[in-house]
Amino acid sequence: RWQIEIEQSCAPTPGQPNKTAFYIPLKLALIDEQGQALPLHGLQSNDDVQLELSESGTEVVVMLSDQRHVIYMDNVHVAPVPSILRGFSAPVNLSYPFYLDECLHLLAHDDDPYVCWQTNQQIIKSVVDALLSASERDEQTVQKLVQPLVESRRVFLAKLKEDPAFYALQLELPSLSYLMESYRPIPIAELLEIWPMVQSAVAIALEPELMDALDLAQEQLKQEQGDRQVQSSWRRVFNTVCQTLAYSKTMAALQQICDFYARYDNMTIRQRLLCIISHYYPEHARNYLDDFYDAWQDEELVVDKWFSIQATQGDDSCYEQILELLEHPDFQMTNPNKVRSLIGSFARANPAQFHHHSGRGYSFIAKQVIRLNKTNPQLAARLCGAFNGWRSLDCKERQKLIKSQLEIILATENLSADVFEIANKALQ
Repeated sequence: RWQIEIEQSCAPTPGQPNKTAFYIPLKLALIDEQGQALPLHGLQSNDDVQLELSESGTEVVVMLSDQRHVIYMDNVHVAPVPSILRGFSAPVNLSYPFYLDECLHLLAHDDDPYVCWQTNQQIIKSVVDALLSASERDEQTVQKLVQPLVESRRVFLAKLKEDPAFYALQLELPSLSYLMESYRPIPIAELLEIWPMVQSAVAIALEPELMDALDLAQEQLKQEQGDRQVQSSWRRVFNTVCQTLAYSKTMAALQQICDFYARYDNMTIRQRLLCIISHYYPEHARNYLDDFYDAWQDEELVVDKWFSIQATQGDDSCYEQILELLEHPDFQMTNPNKVRSLIGSFARANPAQFHHHSGRGYSFIAKQVIRLNKTNPQLAARLCGAFNGWRSLDCKERQKLIKSQLEIILATENLSADVFEIANKALQ
């Protein structure tokens, strides 16, 4: 017999300390060892929960209406892998103790995009959790612990031809900002240390497969000149593979990416390659940044991207670079798009420098909030929102630094109501 126990819970909220059970449609399938979806005609429940079988008989929607349900199926001799919450059938957070081999089995055989995406996120989270718990983080330990990420990405690289856009998305490793959202409290210092290690180990382990994927992407880009959607999908593959290669920070990867920059005159591709060079090889980026600006300085939206690329560099040179860009002829503090592309990008998309241990990132943003308060209080308030959630950081020193900057903002003369509301609420 195969059996699964399903429980639901909802945390108390103001005025509702005890929540009744929700009505949740949970769609699932069972994937056998050959990668096929099992017929579910024999699926039963220990109570009167409603089971709605699909026409194919391989999917079922379990209509959860109580805190706990048990469903089961007899005459199952080899345990299948459950594919749960297919099609994102309900807006819930799912927790299920998958083993690594089960996750890889789903990624290789499940045809439901949401389940594959969610399984990928679970693998990423489990790898980071393992590294956070590790007593040592030497190169050998990191390589061992990131192996699930390596194996999952081998699956994605092997399936690129099936759906290039989707598997390019799956191949991407999330940003540090995205990763931080998974933790409360946020182990900011450890994540800043761990994540580059993970990226590098994955890139080095997959270098042969990544080079093959680059060849495939270039071949497809040449062949599909007439189909814009296909072109877009394979450009995404090309960009993602280039970025993954760059995680290694090897000179061989840099040379390959620089060669591509020289070869392609497509603005979208060049912009992405410039971003990769700037973020992972900042010491080699200046000539490419100047070249890109010279070519596109008359296109205001492209110049906004140029500012944003430099504002999100993770190395320590970024701070001085932003101070210089504030004096650039194309930057105007009175232009909201320019402020968002440079200052806003730094605050919201550069956690390594915004959360710099010295506190200079916090001080910089506070000064810009005070400066903008006089001319564009709505934009200043939005920028001040970068300090929201500061209590979630696990570092007391960083909490103190942010709190002091919020207090400086609130002590500003003639502070607008917009900024006051955001800063005051953040301190409460």
